[in-house]
Amino acid sequence: APIDGSKLATLNGTTTATHEVVVDIQACHGSGSRFLHVGEDTEHSLSLEARSTGHLYMSVADISVSVVHAHTQGRVVLHGVAYTAHADPYERVRVYANGSRLVELNHPDVPQGWPIDFALGKYLVIGNREVGDRTPIGEIYYAAAYDRALTPEQVLQNAQLLLLDDDTPSGEAPR
Repeated sequence: APIDGSKLATLNGTTTATHEVVVDIQACHGSGSRFLHVGEDTEHSLSLEARSTGHLYMSVADISVSVVHAHTQGRVVLHGVAYTAHADPYERVRVYANGSRLVELNHPDVPQGWPIDFALGKYLVIGNREVGDRTPIGEIYYAAAYDRALTPEQVLQNAQLLLLDDDTPSGEAPR
């Protein structure tokens, strides 16, 4: 859906944001399946995606941090945190699974203070891209976008809560 006129559009130029999703993914498109994405076509303003069930990416302004995720089966809570104003380049983009920070395969230098582009013409996409064609096989139970960079303690607290309950309708309790 276009973000024009939404609360997300008001965040244009921010240096902090967090994507939070609860997923159970069995397979991803080889070119990437987006779990939660703001951008347009091949441009990634802020995106949490995977190219396989064990290979995640968090992209901020088209700069991608790649991580290996050992939890490849079953329900998992993922967080992608951007805080581009942070003095430490390794703290500017962080990716977590079930509250634990994942080790980066690469760590490109996101420039300090780099603005996140939520300008006009961007889209919010859950589970695909705005032009389709890359849907992951599995479930996306929950997705949230925050206007701030969650701390490691907040990520852990949210992950613990979401592992217990993500507002799944009764009778469909989390696995």
